Amino acid sequence: MFAGGLSRQYIQANLDQGIHIDELARAAGLSLFHFAKLFKRSTGSSPHQYVLQRRLERAKELLRKTGLSLKRNRAASWVRRSKPPHERDSSVQ
Repeated sequence: MFAGGLSRQYIQANLDQGIHIDELARAAGLSLFHFAKLFKRSTGSSPHQYVLQRRLERAKELLRKTGLSLKRNRAASWVRRSKPPHERDSSVQ
């Protein structure tokens, strides 16, 4: 039960932190192997895949809420790096 429910709650609450599977396994009182096996059975994803999926969902949510455009920001970043400093538009940050 801990491998799925409480671990998912911990992951969701700590997405902005480093999340280590060995810590989750230790807290569940399981070996790393058994924790990973039970976690995947419970969630359908490995712990690493689950964390990545949650982080992507969080990023999408933040982009929707803030109205920022990832493509625009990445393009602006690329433009700043591709031009010499004296040709860069200082208004693009």
